[in-house]
Amino acid sequence: MCVCRWLAMLLLPSVLDAATSHPAPTLSQLHFQPPKPASLRPSVSPALPSSLLSPSHSSLLQGQDINSKPQCTLVISPSELVVRFGDPLFANCSIKMMEGPLGWLVEPEKQELTMDRYLVFNITSLTEWGLKPKCFVMFDQGGDCSSVLHLTVYKPPDNVSISFVNHTGPLLEGHQYTLLCRVQNVAPVQNLTVTFYKGDTMLGPVQSSRNSVEAPVTETFTFSFNSSREDDGVQYWCEAKLNLGPHGPALPLVMQSQTLKAISLSAKGTSNANSGHFIQSILLLSIQFIYWVSNHVCSV
Repeated sequence: MCVCRWLAMLLLPSVLDAATSHPAPTLSQLHFQPPKPASLRPSVSPALPSSLLSPSHSSLLQGQDINSKPQCTLVISPSELVVRFGDPLFANCSIKMMEGPLGWLVEPEKQELTMDRYLVFNITSLTEWGLKPKCFVMFDQGGDCSSVLHLTVYKPPDNVSISFVNHTGPLLEGHQYTLLCRVQNVAPVQNLTVTFYKGDTMLGPVQSSRNSVEAPVTETFTFSFNSSREDDGVQYWCEAKLNLGPHGPALPLVMQSQTLKAISLSAKGTSNANSGHFIQSILLLSIQFIYWVSNHVCSV
């Protein structure tokens, strides 16, 4: 205790001297540091669990699109139809999960809706070209999905005929001639193949250059060849075939033209098969000419 008092008495003069030489600052002399704004203050806070976020934030965190549509489960049966013009048409549209009204759309002003899970599209007699029936469903949360029925309407030709282009009479050996096959009122023409024949020998198939023509048209096809002695007496003809694929008729639709018989003359002006008849015709003409001269010229 005595030691503590002795130390206090020893240090007291120096403390008082320091206090008088360095007075305490006044209020005006104090400088306050304003607090930093909250936006500048670093903070670390734990992330919220996705279950507490709003649906939009939660879906974004999970990489989902909140505007995505439900899965389209429309099924058309059969998915593709090949129908002859004037025949009935039948197709069914169904959906696995009922998401909203189901309907068929044939034209903008012709549509039918149902709340069932299936809807039948039925036409007793198909008499229109270019129909594209579409089945659709309107989702309750907005948007829709649709599926188009692949429909091919066909019509066999009214007539198939064959002729020569710009030529009548016998064929001269070594000359080029062109056959023309005319297919009248057929659809669809892009599915049509025409084949030319010389007797039983196929000369070559030809297809139309038209594409995506649905209504019936009349199309002509040509085939050129050089005449020879062997062409005398042969039969030329053509065949029109509609190829409608696996969904069409079991047998292709085929129509043949009439036959066109050719008479071929050699370079000397005689026919191989009919040379005797040709010589007889020349002799007969000569005799008739001599008889005419003897009756008209000699009598004078």
